[in-house]
Amino acid sequence: MKRKCSGQGEYAEKNYAQPKRQRSSAQQKQSLPWPEYFQDVAILPDLIKFSYIPRNELRVTEDSLKGRRKKSPDYSESIGTSTTTVALEDEDDHVLVLEFVDNAKGKKTTGNSIVVVPALQPAGVKKLVEKRNERFQEAVSEFLLSPSGLVDPVNALKAAARAHIPVNPSGDQSEFSAKKFMDIPNFHDRPLIDDIITELKEQTKEALTAILEPPLSPSITQAFLNFRRITTLYSHQVAAIHALAQNKHVIVSTSTASGKSVIYQVPVLRFLEADPSATAIFVYPTKALAQDQKAAMEQLLYACPGLQYLKVATYDGDTPQELRSEVRETSSIIFTNFDMIHASILPHEDLWRRVHMSKIFGLTSEEIEAITKDGAPSGSKDFLVWNPPPIDERVPSLGRHSSITEATGLMRFLMKRGIRVILFCKIRKVCELAMRTLRADLSSEGRLDILERTMPYRGGYSREDRRQIEQDAFNGRLLGIVATNALELGVDIGALDAVIMLGFPMTIASFRQQAGRAGRRLKDSLAVLVADSYPIDQYYVTHPEELYEKPIDELVIDFDNKPLLEAHLQCAAQEMPLSHEDEKYFGVLFKEVCETQLVKDDDGWYHTNPKFLPFPSKFISIRGVQEETYAVINITKVEQSGGRSSLLEEVEVSRAIFEIYEGGVFMHQGLAFIVREVSHDSKIAHVTRADVNWITSPRDFTNVDAVQTYRIKEIKGSFYRVYYGKVAVEVKVFGFFKIRNKVILEAVDLETPAWQRETTGVWIDVPKALLELFLLKGINPAEAIHAAQHAILNQFSLAQDLKTECKAAEKEYKLAESKRKRPARYNLRILVDKLDNNRIQIDILRRY
Repeated sequence: MKRKCSGQGEYAEKNYAQPKRQRSSAQQKQSLPWPEYFQDVAILPDLIKFSYIPRNELRVTEDSLKGRRKKSPDYSESIGTSTTTVALEDEDDHVLVLEFVDNAKGKKTTGNSIVVVPALQPAGVKKLVEKRNERFQEAVSEFLLSPSGLVDPVNALKAAARAHIPVNPSGDQSEFSAKKFMDIPNFHDRPLIDDIITELKEQTKEALTAILEPPLSPSITQAFLNFRRITTLYSHQVAAIHALAQNKHVIVSTSTASGKSVIYQVPVLRFLEADPSATAIFVYPTKALAQDQKAAMEQLLYACPGLQYLKVATYDGDTPQELRSEVRETSSIIFTNFDMIHASILPHEDLWRRVHMSKIFGLTSEEIEAITKDGAPSGSKDFLVWNPPPIDERVPSLGRHSSITEATGLMRFLMKRGIRVILFCKIRKVCELAMRTLRADLSSEGRLDILERTMPYRGGYSREDRRQIEQDAFNGRLLGIVATNALELGVDIGALDAVIMLGFPMTIASFRQQAGRAGRRLKDSLAVLVADSYPIDQYYVTHPEELYEKPIDELVIDFDNKPLLEAHLQCAAQEMPLSHEDEKYFGVLFKEVCETQLVKDDDGWYHTNPKFLPFPSKFISIRGVQEETYAVINITKVEQSGGRSSLLEEVEVSRAIFEIYEGGVFMHQGLAFIVREVSHDSKIAHVTRADVNWITSPRDFTNVDAVQTYRIKEIKGSFYRVYYGKVAVEVKVFGFFKIRNKVILEAVDLETPAWQRETTGVWIDVPKALLELFLLKGINPAEAIHAAQHAILNQFSLAQDLKTECKAAEKEYKLAESKRKRPARYNLRILVDKLDNNRIQIDILRRY
């Protein structure tokens, strides 16, 4: 394609020859005719793109910085003096980048979708340009034959080109005012979802109410009217409140925003009216949920005449030690979580005896009242399964658009129309990359008004940051949220109109839970599943009905797990010695575990093993392996102006291994930081803000070896055995790749200490005859066994908690003699210790 350039603007141009699915970027100062130059983009919008990026994003190595650091500053001081020479270039300075999507051949790296591209020779460049010209001529012909092209092709093309002119964030602000944007509608005036889908059917259900007998007192009635604007109760609320009044245990399973909180609020207010000295404890799975409900209860009490003086408090890991006794002794309503029940309340049950505790687990069905008929109103909800389209249908080898691009594009489309959206991502890294993509695209479009109302939310952020985001969402300030499943549970973040799920969220239960976050009262809503390229996602693309009809996976509880039972018994015996009568609570293995692992006194009572005293709960995590964390410290201001450093976030060791290494890019709230220094002894990492348009991916090696066999079991109906025993795990990051658009820019070597631990695992030896059969049929053994690993994991009930060690195939086929000697096997690695096994992680390994 050739075009004369004149006018104003600056664009970057490098080598056009770039690899598969990669956009090439570049640099040359010339003037551009606005908007004629962008007619090329209008012809092929999926293959050509212009966007402004900060000038610093063109850097790949430190050598491209204008200045260099003279010496490292003293990071040990929270306030330091500036010890840098020349600061980074002004990050407000932007350049216009032209990007192409090409299909140049490159060598694909093992186990990844990234490619390493050799430099093209002149003949290769010529061939690439010819291919581009041919595709452009085809697109022009298609346009001329389209309805708009047949009527007035020149003006139609000019009109289309205007939509592709990016806004320069560092340019004249008149650019923003000159570009006509669609106003963001007020929440109450936003268009119907049905109209939105037309532009780009579960019918409305009316409320079913019931009469509560006896009725609420005038003061409680007034409180609900003032605070919640509630004048009537739904049928499921009345049914549950009646059951509680009859001293029944109640389980309520109804839709999102169906008023389940009212079900516990009404009985508590009635108890407190009758006895102001009464105390209630509410246990939630997360601190965020407890904080959310505490705030609602405080406002309700304040609106209830006569109960305003009662104290509501949280009792969790963030509660200062000096305040805990006051909370315990003076609070009328306490919100806590299961972790505190386990680690603090039960081990000190003598301090909590003013609160009546009774058996709440191991109940029979006759003791439980299940409320499942939902009386709350609901608007219509549309479900979309969105498979990213091909980049170019004429060139299938280019593949499909990335799921991140599609999901963030849909999110921008909806937010511009006043639709409040939450985008769910499966892992933290994808959450950060999605937010980074939104920042870049919204800035390019000049929609800073939308960007400032969009925030990410995930675990690892500071408590203050999370609370601020929750408050902004609840108050309606935020238009878009990019989150992990940290917001899957019902933290009240206000009314949402649409949910986008970036990839199938592992289980049907999670899919329905996330989809249920959108839709409040009679407002219509939208749930979109943007499919990844993984087989399970593509399966649901072709079988979408199973997302709504397939039963939810059964809850898995292993009553025959002796290490798990021992953990419970050691804790229970510390609270109160155990006897044979307690077998009815703990099952048939109770006596065996007590006799072998606990201490029996002369009277026949079982006590905690002394090695776990004084508090066995400290040795046992109810959520999984307890990990140390690395503190990520932002020293940008220290380097640039001698300002203060600040804590960015804390990262668990298992994540820090792969995310925090010197020279790597660390993502936080969609912003890029470069890791400058890591101290593994003190577990502190120093990072500085950097606008780079590449990311890093660790080059790592995980080795799992079966060390000792504890138990052997026959595989039913076969001659083979399953082995259980001690497993040694070693993880080492030996370098990283700098990657842009799935293309490796640079490979960097590192020297980092290995992470090692011992645990227990299960393995299966692969028969020699099977390996010979693979070779006879031309099947690659490494790939076949690896596929079998994932097939087994996908059939396992705890699949979302499992991982598998993925070895590079070329290492499996390496002709050189290996240092390790052992037979081919599946190795199921259980990442749990004897008293730390409530969460199981399994690795299935292949060996030859």
